[in-house]
Parts: sequence; C-alpha cells; structure tokens
Amino acid sequence: MLRIGDGRRLHLTEAGETARARLRELATEVRAVVHKDISDEEYVAALKVLRKMLTNVKGDGVPGNPF
Repeated sequence: MLRIGDGRRLHLTEAGETARARLRELATEVRAVVHKDISDEEYVAALKVLRKMLTNVKGDGVPGNPF
C-alpha cells in the first residue's frame, strides 16, 4: 500500500489511496453516529471539560502529588 519514491519519500499506492478514501468515509459515518443528538455547543463544552480534566491529572512534578 506504500511505495518509496524519488528522494526516499513514501507514497500511497492505488490500493492505499482506495483504502484511505474508504477509511475517511467510515470515519465520517462513525462521527455522525457518535455525535447524534449532540449539539455543537454541547460537544464543545464536553471537550473543554475533558481538557481541564487532563490538565488536572498531568502533574506538576511536586513531591507528594499523586499525579
């Protein structure tokens, strides 16, 4: 599915390009199912909360901090 071209760059073969296009279609379909009945505003709010939660558990290197 990959080939090495001039300058040692990787390129998709025709089969690889077909697979890439199909995966993009599938990802779009999955995204539609996952986001069903969720508004853009709700989605953005959820991402903001998850980002804050990740920041909270990343740790700051302080001894005694469990994270």
